[in-house]
Amino acid sequence: MFSHQPYFGAEYIYSDAWTERHNQSESYVINAAGKKTNHTIYHKGKGSLGIDNYTLYMADRISWRNVSLMPGVRYDYDNYLSNHNISPRFMTEWDIFADQTSMITAGYNRYYGGNILDMGLRDIRNSWTESVSGNKTLTRYQDLKTPYNDELAMGLQQKIGKNVIARANYVYREAHDQISKSSRTDSATKTTITEYNNDGKNQNAFVQPQF
Repeated sequence: MFSHQPYFGAEYIYSDAWTERHNQSESYVINAAGKKTNHTIYHKGKGSLGIDNYTLYMADRISWRNVSLMPGVRYDYDNYLSNHNISPRFMTEWDIFADQTSMITAGYNRYYGGNILDMGLRDIRNSWTESVSGNKTLTRYQDLKTPYNDELAMGLQQKIGKNVIARANYVYREAHDQISKSSRTDSATKTTITEYNNDGKNQNAFVQPQF
């Protein structure tokens, strides 16, 4: 028997956070002549950041006999990085004996997201820092992409008796375009430049048993 069950939806999430430095502080070095060098003032301040996240998604559960496929796609946008992100979603399920006692699942999904609020708050705090003498500081953002994870998963499920279900899931995950930073000093302008980029990446895999 063939059937399909399409569904779609939309989602809006507003995230906000705030940061505060209660007191002004400063750091400096007194040289042999009694003058302040490398003098930096950390002004007190208060700031907040709000991010709007918009999502559209659609998928279709297609079933034939004891096999089901679920292809889908998701669109995400936030007004901080202003990136339009499209992520594929796919899952398949095999009910081996067509009685839901023994199941095999597999899927591939992409997930966008990252600690964008933290980066935004750090940018606010940087604006309260004043370099009086010594190297100036400058922070740059290089048209950042939204970090994402590609995930491959496979699962086994076995019903034992009437009330016990044993599961084992294997997940392999690759993280791409993770936000990282590097610093360098421009000797001509005596400026320490901190640049945020998408050079970060990592991968991991794990097995998760459940009862």
